[in-house]
Amino acid sequence: TEDISGILGNLEKGEDKGYDFKFLIPANPHNGTYYDDIRLNIIAKPLVKKYTVKYNYNNKKGIPMNYIGYKNLILNYIEKQEANQPILTSKITQYIAKKTGLNEADIKKAVNVNMARLEKDGHIIRAEKGVYCKKIKTAFGYYIPDKETLFCKQLLYSEDEVIGYETGLSVLNRIGLISQMPKRKCIATNLYTKRVPSDIQVEIRRPSIYINRANFRYLQILDAIRDMQKAPVDAPKPEELIRETVKKLELNKDNLILMARKHYKPEVLAKTVDIMLGGIYEAAHG
Repeated sequence: TEDISGILGNLEKGEDKGYDFKFLIPANPHNGTYYDDIRLNIIAKPLVKKYTVKYNYNNKKGIPMNYIGYKNLILNYIEKQEANQPILTSKITQYIAKKTGLNEADIKKAVNVNMARLEKDGHIIRAEKGVYCKKIKTAFGYYIPDKETLFCKQLLYSEDEVIGYETGLSVLNRIGLISQMPKRKCIATNLYTKRVPSDIQVEIRRPSIYINRANFRYLQILDAIRDMQKAPVDAPKPEELIRETVKKLELNKDNLILMARKHYKPEVLAKTVDIMLGGIYEAAHG
C-alpha cells in the first residue's frame, strides 16, 4: 500500500516510468487529481476502499484532470439517452461495470445513491422504482414524458435492440382496417412476464417467437392478419391495405409467408398467402 501523492510527485519530475501497486483512496476521491499521461487499469474493492492500479507513464509532464467517478459516468450515460427513453438503474449499473471492470453487485448501491442525488439536483425525474427520465427544458417549461410512454419504451426497446412491437386493434386502426380506436394499447414483447402497473392502460402479449430488429415488422403484419379475422374491420378493401403496408415497409413477401408457416396457425398462413397472392390461393383451394 502506497500514498499516491508521492508517486504523482515523482512522475511530474519524470523520475519513474511505471508502477504496479495498491494504494488507499482518499476519503473523497472526487477531489483527487490524476494525470492524462497515466493510463490506469483499476480493480476496485469499494468496501475496503482499496484499488489495485496498473498504468504506464510516457515520461511527459502530466496534465491534471478531474477524477471520473460514478456521478460523471452516470451523467455520460444519461446524456446519450433520448428525451423519451426510460433510464434504468439496472442498465446504468451494467454500463459502469463494463467501463470500470467492477462487479455489478458491488456498484449497484452506489448507482442508486447517485441517481437519487441527481434527481434531487434536478438532472432527472423518477418515474418509478429503478426508472428515471431526462428533465428537458423547453420554451414552455420542463418536458416530462408520461409514465405510460416510459413504460411502453421499456417493452419496445433495450438499448439499441428492438424487443417488442405494438399489436392488436391500435395497429389495425393505424393501417386503416378499422375506424375504432381502442382505449388500451397492446404490445407484444420479449418481456411478456413484466407486471403492468394498475394505472397504465397497456396489455402485454407473448410473441410467437423471440423479437428482434430483423423480424418485428413481419410479426406485426402477421398479427394484424390474424387479428383482423375477429376485429370490426370496416375498410372497403382490407386486403389491399395489408399489401400496401407490406410494400411500404419493404417486407419480403416470401419471408412473410415462410414466417406465417413456421410460427402461426394454418388459418393465418392461408389468409397471408391469399392476401399476398391477391386471392389466387383461396380461389384455387375453394
